[in-house]
Amino acid sequence: MRNRAALFKLLLLIFFSNQLSGAVFLDDDLDGVANEDDKCPNSKITDIVNKYGCAVDKVTFKKSSTIDISAGFSRQRVANSSWEDAQSLSIAYSYNNSTFWLTYSNYSDSSYNTLTLSTYYNIDLNNSLLTLGAGVYIPANSNSNDKSDYFISAKYSYFFAKSSVSLEYMHQFLNDSNTQDSNSISLEYGYLFNNKLYLSLSYRVESSIYKDESTKHSLGVFTNYNLNKNWYISAHIEKDLSNISNISYTFLIGYTF
Repeated sequence: MRNRAALFKLLLLIFFSNQLSGAVFLDDDLDGVANEDDKCPNSKITDIVNKYGCAVDKVTFKKSSTIDISAGFSRQRVANSSWEDAQSLSIAYSYNNSTFWLTYSNYSDSSYNTLTLSTYYNIDLNNSLLTLGAGVYIPANSNSNDKSDYFISAKYSYFFAKSSVSLEYMHQFLNDSNTQDSNSISLEYGYLFNNKLYLSLSYRVESSIYKDESTKHSLGVFTNYNLNKNWYISAHIEKDLSNISNISYTFLIGYTF
């Protein structure tokens, strides 16, 4: 009986040893394929491998934040007056659904330079997007008597195929003695030709910031071209339909990282 019990225990030990040896294997590169079957033994941790341990794709991580730096030049003419030039420098920080902007604008009329602080929040609605914004225009001249102005905005965009249609409302709170609050509504159609070129057409109605001027109607054309994954250029032309001589141009170059 003792010999039979000892033999039974030995058989059980051999059985479970075989089971354990089949369940445990060595995998030096941690890709889920045992060393003895791994034809690509040095896979990276970000590789997605096939049954032979060879990479067929890579894991990519979505960036939750970006920084955008851009410099621009613009010209505008109002009521047959001489051209006014302006240079601007902007820094934008985006994190998840929020974007924060800091822009400094230097005008040829040095008595009027502006620092703009603004923020926007995007609400994803499947095939559409609601963007809420707010900001402040701060006079950047120490000898200026101008007061800070403010704005709020709401923009709804609907996307289909390679196109988008947007409707935006903006209200400006203006505090200087010779100005008044202003409202504007813009309707825009945009088309994405490819991953580099975007073009849009817009129509805008805006009440004048000056008490003795009528409502302004304008047409705009905007384009953006991505030179590569970081560099881009954009241009914007806006024509005042209420006064044939009023027109503005803006050119901008930027870098995103």
